[in-house]
Amino acid sequence: IQATQLDNPLKTGVARVEIEILDLNDNQPQFEVEMYNISIVENLPNGFSVLQVIATDVDQVSASKSGRFTNKSKN
Repeated sequence: IQATQLDNPLKTGVARVEIEILDLNDNQPQFEVEMYNISIVENLPNGFSVLQVIATDVDQVSASKSGRFTNKSKN
C-alpha cells in the first residue's frame, strides 16, 4: 500500500500487507463498492479508522474472517 501527500508528492509512505490464502479462489469476492478512493487529513490520531472495505466470497465460507490493517510505522 502506498500513500502520497497531494500537495507534496515527495512525501510518500509505504506499508507491506501480507495475505494468507486459505482456499482455492474459484469464486471472485464481491465488493460493496467497485473502487475505493479516499482522502484523509494529516495528523490523525493513532488508531483512527480511515476506510472500511466490505466484501463477500463464497469460497470456504467457514474460513471467512474479517480483518484489520493497521500501519504502526512512523514517518
